[in-house]
Amino acid sequence: MKTAQRGFTIVETLLALLVAAVIGFGGYYVWHNQHSKTTTTSPAKTVATNSQPTTSAKVASTFLAFKELGVQITVPETLKGLSYSAREGTSITGEPTTFIYLTSDAFKSFVTSCGGTDTAASFAGINKVTGTYPTNPTPQNSDGALLKQFSGFYIEGSADQQSTPCTTDQDISTLRSSLFSDLATAFKTAALTQ
Repeated sequence: MKTAQRGFTIVETLLALLVAAVIGFGGYYVWHNQHSKTTTTSPAKTVATNSQPTTSAKVASTFLAFKELGVQITVPETLKGLSYSAREGTSITGEPTTFIYLTSDAFKSFVTSCGGTDTAASFAGINKVTGTYPTNPTPQNSDGALLKQFSGFYIEGSADQQSTPCTTDQDISTLRSSLFSDLATAFKTAALTQ
């Protein structure tokens, strides 16, 4: 006795749903990464975009304005491709603030070379705090080193120790420190934005 079966079996249907879910998740991941707020530098001006950074610092006179902090810096060649993402939070003093997480071409390249896929991984975090930087900074009254004291506020920051695929690698720690040192030097000539 022959039975003429038509349609899909449950296994085929589940397999098709699984493939559709994987494709859907992949599409969402790409879309989300392309639409995350990122700022990047280009020669002699600042460009704010809603996509991944595509331009980088090419000359020593490139400026990067941190509009959330109201300051700008001259970007040195050692911080080529400097870009940042901003997140709202609370400072160590309890006031609302915007935290800026910075990355660069060199840092993204290193993270990729050790198996990472997070191109938004940052080498440093900075924020703006009202008042004067503490004369004796401690973990209870400061989020990091003083980068620049302005009239009425200061910018502080630290090398970011967030998890990356090669967090235990001494090379990434050295790179973070070097990039943060270059950032601190750039902040010595920081100015208020107009």
